[in-house]
Amino acid sequence: SSLVLRASYFTGDTDSVRSMAAQAYFDTPQSAFGMPDIQVTLYPDIGTQRILEISLHWPEKQDSLSVRSEDLITLAGQLLRDNPPAADSYTPGELVSLLEQAASPVDGAGAADPYSALTGQPANLLAHTLALELLLQQAGFDVTFVNGMVNGADTCWLIVDAGEGYRHLLLTDETPALYTDLELTALGYLWNADLYPDCVDYDTALSTTQTPGE
Repeated sequence: SSLVLRASYFTGDTDSVRSMAAQAYFDTPQSAFGMPDIQVTLYPDIGTQRILEISLHWPEKQDSLSVRSEDLITLAGQLLRDNPPAADSYTPGELVSLLEQAASPVDGAGAADPYSALTGQPANLLAHTLALELLLQQAGFDVTFVNGMVNGADTCWLIVDAGEGYRHLLLTDETPALYTDLELTALGYLWNADLYPDCVDYDTALSTTQTPGE
């Protein structure tokens, strides 16, 4: 499929458009059955008033993807209905536990789609992270998928609105926990902070910005 836009003001480049399209893929886990080939054309090459053409070529036919997406949404919804929260609403930790019950351990050679993870098939970290993202979305959480690095290697995790503010949620921990930006940076993780919500301890931030007597 292709999309053509006329931008009255656009200063980005083709790489930035590809990054935005890729982020949209990761933030839509119910449709994440294979990253499409993303082709971007900008013309003219310079200026702010430009024509932007985006072509997406999916690895499967759209009809097949739609059916798989519906099956995945149904599966996630059934898992939530079969495992209601202990209180009025779920906590991120409860949904991590639900994923762990449904999924096999992370397999680096496994599939990369969330359906495989939620059905207990061999699935990698990406698949598990997308599956958790879908569960969080269906439970009403504001959640964002993050691509980053740790120890020089690519990895992924989520940022979720955990009530006290946004927090990083990693599935690579033996016991998954929530982290602020400072806490995650201290563990050696790197990410493009401009693209994602700030994960800040607001009480600490407030105390460091107040002047004596306030």
